[in-house]
Amino acid sequence: MKAQADLPVGKALGIGLIVLATLVSPSLALRSSWKVPLEADLLVNPVPGTQESVGAGSVIYAQRCAVCHGDTGQGDGPSSLSLRVRPANLSDPELMAQPDGRL
Repeated sequence: MKAQADLPVGKALGIGLIVLATLVSPSLALRSSWKVPLEADLLVNPVPGTQESVGAGSVIYAQRCAVCHGDTGQGDGPSSLSLRVRPANLSDPELMAQPDGRL
């Protein structure tokens, strides 16, 4: 009798795992498929990192990026939870070590 009582729970758990895998796999695929041409590694940011350009970039970031990436760039902006793929953590040292052209 106990095996029959456990059947609906096991079935629900199995269905739940299938649904979870279906929801998670597209976002993992999107993150792992970031491909750039080899020549992109040779590109250099054409804008010098002056005080003026950094200030202008800060204004643009606040207007267009912070809503998803957050004020500190950690991918935790107010809109990040509603996105299918979580925004990148722009303060991640591994990400920031990428060549300009790859970013």
